[in-house]
Amino acid sequence: MGILDDLKKQADGVRAREARDRRQARAEEDVFESLLQPCMKKLYAYLEEFVRSANVVKPSVVASYEVTGFGVLRDLRQGEYRLSAEDPETLRCFSLEFTCRGPGTIEFQKETKIAADRQREYLSAHGLSYDWKIRTDGRGLFQLRALVPVSFEFAADADQAAVTLHIRNLDALGVTNFHLAPDTVNDEFLDELGKCILRQPNRMAELSGNTISDEARQRLRDRLAEAERRRQAELAASAEKEGGKKKSLLERPIGRGFFKDR
Repeated sequence: MGILDDLKKQADGVRAREARDRRQARAEEDVFESLLQPCMKKLYAYLEEFVRSANVVKPSVVASYEVTGFGVLRDLRQGEYRLSAEDPETLRCFSLEFTCRGPGTIEFQKETKIAADRQREYLSAHGLSYDWKIRTDGRGLFQLRALVPVSFEFAADADQAAVTLHIRNLDALGVTNFHLAPDTVNDEFLDELGKCILRQPNRMAELSGNTISDEARQRLRDRLAEAERRRQAELAASAEKEGGKKKSLLERPIGRGFFKDR
């Protein structure tokens, strides 16, 4: 095989991979538009009204958090609800955020710089607000603000035909992950989501679970298969049309197709 043949073979492989990637992207876009976007819009609309009302009513919600290396932040008042989206038109992802806040700051110390560095990494990883310094005797002095940020981050995952939900710092410092099948996001689920945000007894975890239903998986397979069939039909039609053009050109008499009469 010559160098040109080798290059042509590699180019064909690249084009085939690019074509597969384009088909996959189109199929995922179909899943997003038909299955996930309506679900995201429903969630966003509910939370938009929730935020608007909660910031007026200011329901009394109190939280406490165990902070490793320090102790317990107690009696933090929850509020300051806000909703934001990267693109409110498409709603591929958005987040609900609020704070749990108490008065003043708390001072504590670590006996060594190594322990202070570990404490600093832990506090930063959970989004806590603090100041710190190393004293002349080597101890780490911390001033921790009584403030914990909480977030519910929603994102459409077309590959899994689900909405991912990452809940940060709600019941404890850390992240809890959920995959929501679109057919589970109904009025009952939204009501349980509201209860969850307000720390009331709720069935949100029970209703959502951490798995995608078999029905949702099958719908994704069916949609991907249908999208692939459409793409193949389009490619076949395009190839047939292109072949017809080439045949027509080859069948034209010399002097009447390629050259004009003089």
